[in-house]
Amino acid sequence: MLTFRKLFATLALALAGALAAAPAAPLLAADLPGGAEATQFQFADKLRRGVLVREGILLVRADGCYFTNVEVVNGNPHPVTVAISYRWPGRRGRPLATITALERTTVASGEFLAVDGEGCSGTVGSYYPTLSRSTPTRIISVR
Repeated sequence: MLTFRKLFATLALALAGALAAAPAAPLLAADLPGGAEATQFQFADKLRRGVLVREGILLVRADGCYFTNVEVVNGNPHPVTVAISYRWPGRRGRPLATITALERTTVASGEFLAVDGEGCSGTVGSYYPTLSRSTPTRIISVR
């Protein structure tokens, strides 16, 4: 059985290799074409079941288009399936809007995965004034 100390050492080695290959500059609201109104959300590192999800950025524009930047490091001795999404809470526990940053993807042992995604959603665009005032929840699924 893998002890916590061995798991941490494996993650540290994987993270060191990941930092060497990490993208240079994150996506910023100032980089948007046409000076569109946008809200940027940042998320801290999160360790879930031996998978380190590094600091992520979600940029949502007023027209409903969004950009995501997610980095994943698998510290497990076996491959895992990872999915990441962002959800804004609505009334009575129903989500107001959801953005998928990473579809179910298999990450090999010790592998680093960087995902830059973008898309547009009519729901996000129609609720933008509300969404820009609240913080979404980052949902991480590791199997």
